[in-house]
Amino acid sequence: MTSSASSAALMSHVDDSAFRALVEGSLQGILIHRDQKPLFLNEAWARIHGLSVDEVLQLSSVLDVIHPDDRERLLGYMQARFAGEPAPVHYEYRGIHKDGSTLWLENTVRQVDWGGTPAIQAVIIDVTQRKRAEQALRESEDRFRRGFEHGPIGLFLLDTTLRFIKANVAFCEMTGYTEEELQQLQIFDLTLLED
Repeated sequence: MTSSASSAALMSHVDDSAFRALVEGSLQGILIHRDQKPLFLNEAWARIHGLSVDEVLQLSSVLDVIHPDDRERLLGYMQARFAGEPAPVHYEYRGIHKDGSTLWLENTVRQVDWGGTPAIQAVIIDVTQRKRAEQALRESEDRFRRGFEHGPIGLFLLDTTLRFIKANVAFCEMTGYTEEELQQLQIFDLTLLED
């Protein structure tokens, strides 16, 4: 028995209420749309955007809850998918919450048959907190790098063999070496024998 045949056999034993409970209980937002018009969604998809299911179903286009800077890209993916052309099935994009704030969403998409006509199924996860943490880490690393490189105190990093890996401008000025020259030396090369 093929995988799709066994899935079909399994699904024949699952009643509609069990399937609906599975979809409605999902933490992932699930949406089905055709020509950008929402046809079906679960509570999680609406909640992620700060909307009710009815508010989403009244949207003229799902593009209304996609950040303006990402709309053209996602519309291109949708059009390519319906034209049978290659399009990503997993990607991130920015959405818009009802309060106007920007969300980061991870999206998995596929074309499905809905009522005998092709439609798009999109499953989203809100990754806004992860994106904020990544941005905060990048900013922290940038601050550290700027402080290290341009600080008034001579700073350097050594590897486990005590060879210079990195040195800031102040340390290079103190020693008279360039950073590239220091990377050929160990700390002992700049230390008096008695020390």
